[in-house]
Amino acid sequence: MTHWLQSSLVFAWECQANVCFWFQALVAGCLVGLFNMTLLRTFSHKLPYLFTKDEEVAAIVTKTLPLCALMQMFDSLAAISHGVLRGIGRQGIGGYTNLGSYYLIALPISFSTGWYLDWKLEGLWTGVTVGLAV
Repeated sequence: MTHWLQSSLVFAWECQANVCFWFQALVAGCLVGLFNMTLLRTFSHKLPYLFTKDEEVAAIVTKTLPLCALMQMFDSLAAISHGVLRGIGRQGIGGYTNLGSYYLIALPISFSTGWYLDWKLEGLWTGVTVGLAV
């Protein structure tokens, strides 16, 4: 009886520690995502000129960067979640989640908004952002 009680208490402690670790990793991922989002929003008018001198390309990128900044939040959460799943040995869940969210949700939304609704580059990034959010 004592062994069962001790093993139950150890299991409960390990579960609490795992949840605590997962929560800390999620908070850290949110902070990194917020930092990236802030950088992209703050420098959205200057970043394109690091890579091109073409005004038209810079205008398109400047228009798209706020959506990319929002995507950083979802991307950091996805990276943390997949890292936690990898750490507990459940990589298959993350793999199937990626397949479903990208191929069943993100790609159809990207294609339909990018070409059929004529949102162009913003439409392509909208699909990826929605896929990551799911």
